[in-house]
Amino acid sequence: MAQPITIEDIYKLFEKTNEKFEQSRQEYDRRAAEAKDEADRRAAEADRRLAKLEKTVANTSRAVDSLTTRWGRFVEELVEPAVIGLFRRKGIDVKETYSRARVKRQGIAMEIDILAVDETEVVLVECKSR
Repeated sequence: MAQPITIEDIYKLFEKTNEKFEQSRQEYDRRAAEAKDEADRRAAEADRRLAKLEKTVANTSRAVDSLTTRWGRFVEELVEPAVIGLFRRKGIDVKETYSRARVKRQGIAMEIDILAVDETEVVLVECKSR
């Protein structure tokens, strides 16, 4: 015949269950801490990579701006002699040219790529390199 279950047996079962629960909780806490550490490490790595990317983009933007400016000036220098010939053939005897003339009137600024002048007429030329 089976032995009767005593209150002490029940307490021992509770203690074993409590020990297993405590072990499971500690394992969960350990894994959660590891996961948090890994997430923090990955976030820091992502931040570092983003900062590096932002620096690269800024450097690239500066390089492109510099290249665009030089390219624009190159195009203007190519166009200027052609402008003189073109307008002379049209009857405008260009005597002077000014590159990158700047004007600011009533708070409005304007840059004229090539300003061509003869005795009575002025021609404004906007050069596009795209």
